[in-house]
Formats: sequence, C-alpha cells, structure tokens
Amino acid sequence: MTRVVVIGGGIVGLATAYEITRTRPHATVTVVEKENRVAAHQTGHNSGVIHAGVYYKPGSLKARLCRTGSQSMVDFCTAHGIPVRVCGKLIVATEPSELPRLDAGSADYTFTTESVDRVFNFVTLEAYGAGLWSDKVTELAATSRRLASCSLRRGATDGTIKVWDLPYALICEVSDDTVIDDVLAGRRALVTNDRDGLSSANRKCDLVQLRSTGNGTTVRLHMWK
Repeated sequence: MTRVVVIGGGIVGLATAYEITRTRPHATVTVVEKENRVAAHQTGHNSGVIHAGVYYKPGSLKARLCRTGSQSMVDFCTAHGIPVRVCGKLIVATEPSELPRLDAGSADYTFTTESVDRVFNFVTLEAYGAGLWSDKVTELAATSRRLASCSLRRGATDGTIKVWDLPYALICEVSDDTVIDDVLAGRRALVTNDRDGLSSANRKCDLVQLRSTGNGTTVRLHMWK
C-alpha cells in the first residue's frame, strides 16, 4: 500500500492530495496542517479571481497552464455545486503600441474522448468574455459540445474548437478529420435521427455553415450580438 503525507492544507497541498486520491485510489493520503483549519493563510486571503492567463506571453507555458487551470477550476466548481461566476474581462490599450495585441485572434482547444466535456466550459469562457448574452452563451456552448461529441462518434480521434470574436458576431468552429456525406445534413424539416447534431445546431444558432470534404469536416456556428 502506498502512503503519502502532504504538508500544508492550502490550495497547493489540498489540490495535490486530491489529485493523488483521484489517480491512485488505493493510496492512503494524509494532509498535515499546523492550524486548526484549512486555507488559513495565503489561500484564504485572495481576491477569489480565476485568472484567464492574459498577463503572460501568448502561447507561453505560463499562459497555457493558466488557461488550462482556469478551465479545470470551473469544471471542478460545476461538478461539486460550488458557485462560480464567469463574468469576463475588459482589456484596454493604454498606449498606441499596445493596440496590435488587441486584434481579434482565435482561441483554440483540442478535444478528445477524455476531454470532450470540457468543450462546454471552454466555449462558455470565451463567449462571456466576448460579451455574448447569457442565453446565447449556453446555447452556443451546448451546441459546440454536442458537435464535438458527434465528431468522436463518427470516428474522429480528436478535433479542434476555434472561437473568435467579431464586431457583429461570435463564431465557433468545430473541425475534425471525418466526412459527412449528406449535403442536406441539418437542413431537413423532419428529422428522425440528428446523429451529427446539425439539426439542433440550426435551431439554436443564428447561422450554421457546413463544409465536408475528403480532408475532414468543419462546422461553423455564428451567434449575432
């Protein structure tokens, strides 16, 4: 039997202990804390903000870890019924030289069978950050997750979600290496089997574009602002 002792009942110590119990269910884990409660010091004295990673160099390890960590935190809170508010962040340029960094670019997320459920939170974070109305955020996030799940059921080993913000719309693109042969997929009035999730997408989104070739399939979802 594996026995592990973690010193410190702050966020780092408790997160470490939690991960060990999750990945090694047969291990015995003990957390040692000198105070009479957990989170008594730095962990309990913070602003309560889940940082988005915007302060780090784009594409750097810090930025990627911060973004992954923020998504994981929202996932954890959602799964355990802990209130969390994804309110977005307003970023402004303080001098002309900073303006090019604010040009709209796409946020990417690669999904697999193990991570497809995180598509919902990924799109939710991007949509709220873009200022989309809450009802549209939910519709877009749910539709994106369903399309990603359908991609995997069609045989894709993984796929890519891209989200970018335009003045008139938020666009979410779901891509994979599979093929949809039906050129009218999602366009028929009567649907008995929405196996690709496109009929649902057309009902929930303002515009849906489908492109499927021998190289793969791309579904682009538009939500007007």
